Amino acid sequence: MNIMKVGEVIFADDSDFDYFKKLALSDEEWKLEYNKHGTKVWTKTNEFSAFKMIKARSDYKDVSPEDVYDMIHDSDYRKTWDTSMVEGYEICWVSPNSDIGYYSLRCPKPFKRRDFVTQRCWLDFGARHEKIIFNHSVHHKAYQSKKGYIRGQSYLTGYYMTPIGDKDCQLSTRSPVSSHLRYCACGETGVSSCGVSA
Repeated sequence: MNIMKVGEVIFADDSDFDYFKKLALSDEEWKLEYNKHGTKVWTKTNEFSAFKMIKARSDYKDVSPEDVYDMIHDSDYRKTWDTSMVEGYEICWVSPNSDIGYYSLRCPKPFKRRDFVTQRCWLDFGARHEKIIFNHSVHHKAYQSKKGYIRGQSYLTGYYMTPIGDKDCQLSTRSPVSSHLRYCACGETGVSSCGVSA
């Protein structure tokens, strides 16, 4: 499985999406840390770092998986809800369901801003069906870290969206290990920002 290899561009196949789905849905060996207002947050130790992996799951009423998928996928619209985001844009396409992009964010004080170059892969199973978006860090020589930023590393971060009933949905997010900073800000309506950097 190439999914966890930082720096390598992959051509994601069904096994990669199945792997991410299992990580998003399995609660085995995860410790529940937060459970309020329809949002649960878990942590899990790992072999890569002393920092723990983070996973969150929220239920949304009267919101379809399609709306959540579009909201996460659209970098222009993301600026309206992701209060940590400084900028984000596509650099190039890898395949019809994968691209390489740039994302920068503000971090809580006293931490410095982070920026990322990631390969994003996605799979949409159609209306009222599950959707998956995940990413990991890759290198692009034309996009080095900017002044005032620390280049973050995403080992595997993503979203799993699934319908609940006729018009609701559940969103699971997963952020992995970090060597310097991890944070997950949860609001009353769910995960507003979930990130990891190294």
